[in-house]
Amino acid sequence: MDDQLDEQSFRDLAMNIFLHSPHGADSLIDRLLFTNDGVIATASESCGTLGFGIASGVTLTAEVLSVVEDLNRLMVYGHYWLASGADNNNWSLVCGFKFPYDQVDPQATANLIARIMRHNGDLVLAVRQRLENIPHRPYWLPDATAGAQAIVLVGHLS
Repeated sequence: MDDQLDEQSFRDLAMNIFLHSPHGADSLIDRLLFTNDGVIATASESCGTLGFGIASGVTLTAEVLSVVEDLNRLMVYGHYWLASGADNNNWSLVCGFKFPYDQVDPQATANLIARIMRHNGDLVLAVRQRLENIPHRPYWLPDATAGAQAIVLVGHLS
């Protein structure tokens, strides 16, 4: 692997890792890759993005903001944030990582993508436990079309 990633090498890297997902993986258009359990990767000219959804149907409250603040304090790389919905009762909590190609190490990037892919379910459950007293729904629904959910998640991670 080269010393620096670019759009094509990030896409190839993510797809090679996603192909090992026990849940399966797929792609839409050339730039959107996803596992069937809700991890997505996108590649643009200057930056790769990796992310997953945690909860939807969240009402914005001081308690929700406090949970997101606490989660972000624990993060070394990446961020949790709230993506707006149709109204104040339909916010979504997502987690995302950006990889500016000229600033990241390809091996470290591969390692993080693999860890997120392998532990996505555990990460989502751990965060949803922090939301246990806050009404919400799971973000990724197993009975909904994975590709359609991936498109919505891309919008929330942008």
